[in-house]
Amino acid sequence: MQLTPVVAPVANIINDPDRYESTLLAVVDGSFLPLPKPGDILSGEKTINDGSGNITLFTDAKAAFANNTLYGRANYYGILLNSQSSDGKLIPKVLPRVKEDIILLSSNSELQHIIITGFVSDAKGADGNYEYIQFMATSDINFATTPFSVVVTNNAGSSTPPGLPKNGWATGGLRTYKINITSGSSKKGTFFYVGGTAKLINGNGSTNISSANWIRVVNYTTTNGDDFGTKTGGLLANSGNASGIAVFKGTKVDLNTIPVDVVMIGSNGTLYDATQPEYGYRIADNDLYKTVNLITLAPQPFFKSGNNTMSFPYNASDLGYFNQLGGKYNITMGRWTERRNQKAILMAADSPLSFIEDPFSTKLMRIEGSTEVEDK
Repeated sequence: MQLTPVVAPVANIINDPDRYESTLLAVVDGSFLPLPKPGDILSGEKTINDGSGNITLFTDAKAAFANNTLYGRANYYGILLNSQSSDGKLIPKVLPRVKEDIILLSSNSELQHIIITGFVSDAKGADGNYEYIQFMATSDINFATTPFSVVVTNNAGSSTPPGLPKNGWATGGLRTYKINITSGSSKKGTFFYVGGTAKLINGNGSTNISSANWIRVVNYTTTNGDDFGTKTGGLLANSGNASGIAVFKGTKVDLNTIPVDVVMIGSNGTLYDATQPEYGYRIADNDLYKTVNLITLAPQPFFKSGNNTMSFPYNASDLGYFNQLGGKYNITMGRWTERRNQKAILMAADSPLSFIEDPFSTKLMRIEGSTEVEDK
């Protein structure tokens, strides 16, 4: 008889370890804490985290797979056994039985060096040269030595080329626009911006926020994108069909390049074709999307493939909202511990820069870990 494992968040196991004693468990989408170093092996006690809490994975040194190297993200199956601390507290441990009890989801255990934390897609009045995107660096980055690129997609009905984006984020035309980031720097836990040259908080006549860390600005109304993208009056749509933002490590982006981070706004439009070969906008393994279904293990590398259907809503047109994306990202684990949520902050013409940065001090967005960014 084949046993069916109990899928349980680590938080549930920690809160009631006696309930799961001697049960075959599945810890889904677990990551090692801290991130594995080259040469690290499974043998012994290791801490894994599934985004809800930490638990010990114990591999007997005599197990045939004990010397296997540590994984990135994986599903961990095993028998739950409890030991008792000196104060009588139960300490749960997951004991994998065979190497097949560890199913790799992704070999990538790299830190997500840049996260998308907000954007202005519809400033008050005309949008041309007034849109911008806010990012946070999760490590110190010198873009001259470690370049990145930002690509936005606008799938409004009038955007060309029409039909499926067969080159994904590299489709170009009025569908995707690329901005290379090859100079400047950003310190860990600080914000930086990419967008129009106006550097105004909310359209024409509003507060000048040039004092912010603007890593790259371009007048997208008069200048084509780097490598692809046609000059346009608006980088991101205001309503209707989907738009989106993707960050890539390096400046080479083609159909197969996987982003570092992605967020999508809206879900309508011709975005994805499930026939082989698949076409669409590739997603990152982040808090919103997974390149593999965590339960069935079926590949789902594009937005709208599998269960990658999450998108943020559009906010009312022409009112001047800053779309703040709050969440928690742990740099020690290289993963999100609290999914991003969208908060629409209505800006005025005289709103200061602190208006779109200080609210993050309430833990709406922060990075955590061994070098935690302190709250203000």
